[in-house]
Amino acid sequence: MVVETPAAEPPIRETNRREIIVGPVTIRLEEGASAARVVAAARALATSA
Repeated sequence: MVVETPAAEPPIRETNRREIIVGPVTIRLEEGASAARVVAAARALATSA
């Protein structure tokens, strides 16, 4: 029998950051990004594909 204590998990930090994930690409926007900024990032990603 092997008994181990669980590894400490890093604390979860609540933020207002938006992420757009498409395949292996992740775009992380600044905290509090406006809807227009999110749309601009999504459009840029869509045109590059």
